[in-house]
Amino acid sequence: MANDNKSSPKPRLSQRLKALREARGLKLPELATITNISRSSLYKVENSGMSLTYDKLIDLAEGLQVNVAELFHEEVPEEDQAIVTARREVGRKGEGFSLRTKNYNSHYLCPELKSKKLTPILGTILSTSIDDFEEMTSHEGEEFNYVVEGAIEVHTQYYSPVRLDTGDYIYLDSTMPHVFVSVSKKPAVVLSICTSPTTKTAGELDGET
Repeated sequence: MANDNKSSPKPRLSQRLKALREARGLKLPELATITNISRSSLYKVENSGMSLTYDKLIDLAEGLQVNVAELFHEEVPEEDQAIVTARREVGRKGEGFSLRTKNYNSHYLCPELKSKKLTPILGTILSTSIDDFEEMTSHEGEEFNYVVEGAIEVHTQYYSPVRLDTGDYIYLDSTMPHVFVSVSKKPAVVLSICTSPTTKTAGELDGET
């Protein structure tokens, strides 16, 4: 269930990353090796609040053995966790948290629910050309994207670009490199629902050969 204590401050990604890294006894170079994210990028996240794209957030979460949501919220001690059989979180306009990169402004919805099988994101597409991207992005899982406002052009590795107008949608294999470009007068808005990668437990990791 969602936390009803609206006054509780939520740790920023920079604070949470440092706390998780230090709790695991990892130095930045070690975390960089585990996550395949450069040491300089991790340093900027911790010290200047730099944002990361969704695919990099997944790499970071998997390297730290946490769910993506736990990168933004304090973990609940195991002894304080209740057995929940009917989870839900009601969201209101403006709630959630946003991460802005040069290509997208991603607003993450229902952030209080941990270990979700789905990650809902309301994204504003800032880029207007495929040339704005250094490379296409990819990550584990699948995703459904619905154009809420404006129009976008979807570029993928294996298909010709396709235009989607307001009300159009596309289902993607997220492991296929892809990017979205806004082709409307104003930045397009897209509701993306991504399947969340399964995070292995410490016991599962210890049992690997």
